[in-house]
Amino acid sequence: MSTLATTSTPVTGVISGATETASIRRQLDAAVNTFVAELGRVRARLTSLGDQTLSIVQFAGSSSVIGRMVQAAEAAASAQAAANSCASEVGPLLDATKREFEKRNS
Repeated sequence: MSTLATTSTPVTGVISGATETASIRRQLDAAVNTFVAELGRVRARLTSLGDQTLSIVQFAGSSSVIGRMVQAAEAAASAQAAANSCASEVGPLLDATKREFEKRNS
């Protein structure tokens, strides 16, 4: 994939490099926020499904059904944590990259 195909703006120097790095950071933050919010909604639906399932007499003793829902909710929570971890690691690296571009401009 060419450089232009993977960037939103062509990088021609330090100013455009810093601008593109800031744009990537904003895109990362937006993507993580959207992903985490959607997983939150998935977890809420799983909780609701679990509550409804427990109230149905024929499922009340079906621990395997409830167990699978709990596993799904835990996996969604882990994915949320991983997304936040990604943002907390990649974000500062992008900020540092932007500062490096800016240093070369001064």
